[in-house]
Amino acid sequence: MPCCLTHLYVAARDLERGGTWLGLRRSQGGGGVVRVAFLTNIRVAVQPVDKESRGNVVTDFLQSDLNVSDFVKQLQPTGCNYAGFNLVMFDGESLGYYCNLNPMGPTPDFTLLERDVLYGISNSVLGTPWIKVERGKAALADVLAMHKDQDDLALCRKLILPMVDTTRIEAPELLPQTGCPEAMEYQLSSIFVEPVGNPKYPKYGTRTTIAMVVDGGHATILEKDLDPTTLQWNEHTHSF
Repeated sequence: MPCCLTHLYVAARDLERGGTWLGLRRSQGGGGVVRVAFLTNIRVAVQPVDKESRGNVVTDFLQSDLNVSDFVKQLQPTGCNYAGFNLVMFDGESLGYYCNLNPMGPTPDFTLLERDVLYGISNSVLGTPWIKVERGKAALADVLAMHKDQDDLALCRKLILPMVDTTRIEAPELLPQTGCPEAMEYQLSSIFVEPVGNPKYPKYGTRTTIAMVVDGGHATILEKDLDPTTLQWNEHTHSF
């Protein structure tokens, strides 16, 4: 997905439809981080048409002053206007999760996430035991266990390493069951998705990888972005 960094917020912007899938908002005057949100799509075999851009949900949260619970209450009546998504939000005090669509069953309620718990999420609802999610969580746990007094950028560099794992699931019975063809599920089963041939998106795959540490209002971000023309990876860092 093509993106660029905006100036109003620290956020990756979708150049096709606007909005963002990850962003941070600082307090007025360029102070510390006060709000963070990111969004992932729910994978289904057939994407609905004529839906609003999911990236607007993240933007709306960043611009709002509501806490995560009240924001979700405001969002729920119009949640069906968007294709399926997972939304994780931090309002400076609480971390919350909301999903507007659960293809495996009843739509889950809004959830306040617990402190000191390691979570992982991909393109299904929170708690779905996809193998690549479990691999990512295990790798993250190892990085955090070995992290001592290194600076946040050094930590980001270690956090981003598991994101280049191209290991796919070979056993068909272990692949996610989202309704997509088995060949597609196989191609998407790695943490890092190598380019997949698709008539609509001939170079569909992982285009941007971001590691971010937010601590005490301070944020450090490491972004690696694939140039679609040169196919070279560019690195960007942000700290405030």
